[in-house]
Amino acid sequence: MFTDMQTRRFLMVGAPRSGTTVTMNALSGHPQVTTCGDEVQVRPLFTRGSSVFTYGNESLRARSHYYQGLFDALTSDPSRAPGAMWRARGMKVTVGDAPAAIDLANCLRNHLPDLHVVFVCRQDLVAQFASLHRARSTGVWHSWQGAQNTESQSTLPGEEFSKYARTMLRTANQIRSLNDTHSFYEMSYEGEIEQGNWEGLYRFLGLDVCEPTWLRMSKVSPPARDYVANYDELQRLVGEVDLPDAEFEMKWARSRQQEQERQESPQVLIQAARDHLDSGRFEDAERLSIFGLESESALKPSLLASGFHLLELAWEELDDAGRAERGLKQLEPRFADHPEWSLLAGLVRYRAGQRQQGIDHMARAAAADNARAAKLLAEWQCGQA
Repeated sequence: MFTDMQTRRFLMVGAPRSGTTVTMNALSGHPQVTTCGDEVQVRPLFTRGSSVFTYGNESLRARSHYYQGLFDALTSDPSRAPGAMWRARGMKVTVGDAPAAIDLANCLRNHLPDLHVVFVCRQDLVAQFASLHRARSTGVWHSWQGAQNTESQSTLPGEEFSKYARTMLRTANQIRSLNDTHSFYEMSYEGEIEQGNWEGLYRFLGLDVCEPTWLRMSKVSPPARDYVANYDELQRLVGEVDLPDAEFEMKWARSRQQEQERQESPQVLIQAARDHLDSGRFEDAERLSIFGLESESALKPSLLASGFHLLELAWEELDDAGRAERGLKQLEPRFADHPEWSLLAGLVRYRAGQRQQGIDHMARAAAADNARAAKLLAEWQCGQA
């Protein structure tokens, strides 16, 4: 018997028409697996999590715990045997564009690091594109009767396919980046799904290998070459797709995560900055402190003071005067007249050797009845005497 702690949580992810539905059926019927009864959307589950149901002020650390709870709740099938101990539990999500893939990957890295990722990948993008076109035109997405042959061939638009191929390749690269952080299995459509070979998948999830006798699905479309008149031309276009380099993709993923962080409440951001500071992630603590202070929401005086203090501690650890100066200038338009900014500006500039500027800033903070500023100012002036 497996305890809940031993149950492997998995997420199956792939592009539409890549084989995710039949693969999920191969798992959902397995006696040692429980799954979500329907496909899950990336947004809002993997972008907002528990804050869909709350005011969104829980800490990011708490939100990570809630993600696990939500995952378990959604993958508990009430129709299965009550009290059963599952070896694997999971859900399926399809991703059709790179921004959604980035949002999903960022969420898994931040909140679900122990998840097993099953990436269903179809190498033949022409066949995938043709299948998508065919399903949209016929309204038939899945079949239990076998492939439906067609006598006529159609020519698919090359420019539209080039854009599609570029999107799919960038999306796949973002999903594959999870191979660096998660237990990761890439399921091949051509090499495994079409052949009905589920052994690798079952072993990856710690399941007994068995024949999926419950599986009744089969292909809807015939081979793409049989009904796509310009199949070879489209295949040639795949090799001509111009993709950004890996560094650009990484920067884009980080930038998108930071855009989402900016939308958090200042309470969440300041608490997250404190957590990062405690764990030695000083650059993250600096970034989230600044995001919290820049939040459009009104900041309580105590929260504002915490934000500036955390920023001070992060800059002390980073020991980079230029970095601290850039941060001060970023906050100056909003806080130039605030004693907490003046105190921090005084500390940064005094320590950087700009002593008179530091004293001037500290004097402004002291004049606003900031007790710490008054004490530091007296010590500095005494030292100069």
